[in-house]
Amino acid sequence: MTIRKYITAAALAATLLATTSCDDFLNVEPEQSLNDDQVFSSLDAANAAILGMYDRMQTLNYYGRDIIVIPDLMADNTLITSANSGRYVDYYSYNVVAQTGTIRDLYTRAYQTIKAANNILANIDNLEASGAENEALRNSIKGEALFGRALSHFNLVRLIGRPYTDGNGANLGVPVVLGAEDEFNGRATVAEVYAQVIADLEEAAPLMSYSTPFRISDQAAYALLSRVYLYKGDNQQAIDAANQVDGFDLLQGQAYVDSWAASGSSEEIFTLRFAADENRGADNLGDIFIPSGYGDIRPTNDLIDVYSAGDVRLGFIRPDDGDDYNFKFGGENAISGLSSPRVIRYAEVLLNRAEAQAKLGNLSAALADVNSIRSARGADALGSITVDEVLEERRRELAFEGHRLFDLTRNGLGVTRIENTNLGGAPSVIDFNDPKIILPIPERERDANPGVLEQNPGY
Repeated sequence: MTIRKYITAAALAATLLATTSCDDFLNVEPEQSLNDDQVFSSLDAANAAILGMYDRMQTLNYYGRDIIVIPDLMADNTLITSANSGRYVDYYSYNVVAQTGTIRDLYTRAYQTIKAANNILANIDNLEASGAENEALRNSIKGEALFGRALSHFNLVRLIGRPYTDGNGANLGVPVVLGAEDEFNGRATVAEVYAQVIADLEEAAPLMSYSTPFRISDQAAYALLSRVYLYKGDNQQAIDAANQVDGFDLLQGQAYVDSWAASGSSEEIFTLRFAADENRGADNLGDIFIPSGYGDIRPTNDLIDVYSAGDVRLGFIRPDDGDDYNFKFGGENAISGLSSPRVIRYAEVLLNRAEAQAKLGNLSAALADVNSIRSARGADALGSITVDEVLEERRRELAFEGHRLFDLTRNGLGVTRIENTNLGGAPSVIDFNDPKIILPIPERERDANPGVLEQNPGY
């Protein structure tokens, strides 16, 4: 096992991130109005700015809820009950329009994150950093900014662009924004977006070391690279990136389920921590799922049926007054519904590697990774493995975390809903080629950039 290097200054900054709200540090102007002339005079100011980038990622419309909820709801893991608060019905029913506020706000928050990262990258190399610790901190801040930019471009392209494997990246993706001069760019191809994401992550990884799951690190960069390469269909590169991730351990049995009540476990590679004073009440992530909150979004019986007896992951799904609810995000620090989004976990990295190995025909290696997860979760070991069985294990392990739609579409699969409330005319079968299996460019962005941003078909 790799012995990690700890950087005192970075660890101190991580403590600051974990205990302090970021709103006081950096006021990033919305949408296209970010002022790229902000200049940082010190590492302290740069560190405050990177915390501002994290803050953008935590917003309700980004990792605070939307990017996690929507991809499972558009697939087959969850449904909206007929008694609901009206949230996300258009996504479940595939009736999203380009004027809708949710995709508009998610798009805005992701680009605000990118612009916050770009502002840091434009200034960080000009800062004096005397001494090894300060130099390490400056490098770490730069790496974190590169990661934040990469993650946000990647999230946008997988929501709004066709999968890379459909057309080998030739379809339209999203604008690549690397500075103020790129604010009004047209849509890059999916391949061009992926190329920028990979370049950012490969530059970022050597700049950082691991100190805490609450701060972006080299391990987070390699872990995300394993995901990006897998989505791209570059299986050997996905394996190579996954092999760079080390020093994490799968929790065994009930300890895994219990770990979701307090962030910071040995499985977490990068987690956006929500402290107790960041309680958003009914807008906490878990409240869209649990009966004491809105309780709108429920697990499907189809999902429940993929778990075997003894699998502790089934413990996230619990009955209340005759209905089944998802309690994976039930609460942290004894605060109902408060949950720190696990942006990337060790189990996902193992599954990334397993899927890539299976696609290359290395079935014994794929089986070993899948069975290591199944053993930790109390499920019986498999005797053999196929790509479809790896995808089913991904469904069990990553349920409710925002992966399911992409796991289907990047493998050329559509969505089949065995259980469907038909709310809003929700379809039971969504073909892989259905234009609405990807989301639109928000109309507000097209209005602000006339003739520049081509809309997706069907919107």
